[in-house]
Amino acid sequence: MNDQSLKLNTQQRCEDVASLVAHLRVVRSRVRLILVLRSVLASFSILSLVLIGLIFIDYFLRLPMGVRLITLGAMVYIAGWCWVRIIKPALSVVVTETDVALKIEHQDPSLRGLVASAADLDRQVNDQNTDPITTELATAALNAVRSRLSDRLDVANAPRAYPSIINLRDITHAALLCGLIILGGGAMRFQSPELVSIGATRALAPWSDTRWPMRFAIVDVTETTTRPIDIAVPIRSHIGTTQHKESNARATVSWRLFVSENGRPGRAINDWTQTLLIAQHAHDESEPPIYEQLIDAQSVASTIDSDSFVLEYKIETRDDESSTQQILLVRPPKLLETTLEVSVPSYAQQIIASDLVQAGLSTISAYDAVVSPILAESRVEIIWHFSKPIKLPEHTTPDWISSLTSTNTIVSFDQPTPNTIRLELIAHDSVRIEPGVVDTSGIPVRKPIA
Repeated sequence: MNDQSLKLNTQQRCEDVASLVAHLRVVRSRVRLILVLRSVLASFSILSLVLIGLIFIDYFLRLPMGVRLITLGAMVYIAGWCWVRIIKPALSVVVTETDVALKIEHQDPSLRGLVASAADLDRQVNDQNTDPITTELATAALNAVRSRLSDRLDVANAPRAYPSIINLRDITHAALLCGLIILGGGAMRFQSPELVSIGATRALAPWSDTRWPMRFAIVDVTETTTRPIDIAVPIRSHIGTTQHKESNARATVSWRLFVSENGRPGRAINDWTQTLLIAQHAHDESEPPIYEQLIDAQSVASTIDSDSFVLEYKIETRDDESSTQQILLVRPPKLLETTLEVSVPSYAQQIIASDLVQAGLSTISAYDAVVSPILAESRVEIIWHFSKPIKLPEHTTPDWISSLTSTNTIVSFDQPTPNTIRLELIAHDSVRIEPGVVDTSGIPVRKPIA
């Protein structure tokens, strides 16, 4: 066979074989594209579901920054796993025309031995590095294969003459899942754009100070003025917001007691003690419900020799925590003793020794004492001694002193020492003296004095 006939035979490669080879190349490109696209969609779905799951978990549990850093590390690990185990293998797959041809033959047994052979022979015929003898043999074999395929091939419809080997089911499922995830994320974004933004920021940048809107916000309404320690301290707080008014929220108060040193916490008496706040059903419907708990500090301080203490407390809910507050607690003042000195008028000096009337200096330890008889016009000086400094009104006369002026003459009323008060009067008639006494913190004497 001369060179001219070899060239003629080479050029006689039928159009249907060329179409077959082109078809195999197109299928090869599509298969590789589908593999890569499916791996990307699968990885996107996995990472998106993990992110959405972490956002929901963080929303309900309000995870601290340390835990969110760990979850971010887990997401990075999952992303790396997806690259190594899913995307990179898909990119590394090498699909040849022969692979596609063998798959076609597997789908249609009547083409077995023909499609792959045609592809290989066509490659050899068109390879410039193939020696002439091999090219001549390949051309002869290609013509033989062409003749066997001629009954099956149609030049105009060559691609449709072969069975499809592309299975779109897997990529359809992956695309559908991605579509659902995107649709769900878009719906959440449309419904609550702020929450979605906060959740994504907290999950992907856990070191940021981004916080969820509080569902159980704390508004402490406890009175922190100085209080008597013998009365339980009511800790009161609004729990919730105007949008979230739940009467079954879990709220706790943690407290501990210190010995007061100049109004500041000194030695701790007990460790932190935690107790539940109880919802109060009667409240203004326009505000979050009130939660309350009574703190019995007297039971803790009963064995401590001190007159003042500092109660330290803080309130906690699932997603909020109040700052630590302090309340100064003091023991109420006690009446230690009463000193009474009666100076009888000059006309009665002779009967002083007869004990018929009250005269001279006496000390009374009872809160309620009856002193009689006292002669009219006698000068009476009463000094009350208390356990702690007493506070008197400034620039005004106490009401209980003013009530004595209608029947007796007030000579003086003063405070000789911080712990004592003194009253001097001229007695004209029987009278009941009931001092209204408070300490420097405004805490009254518990037992009435009369």
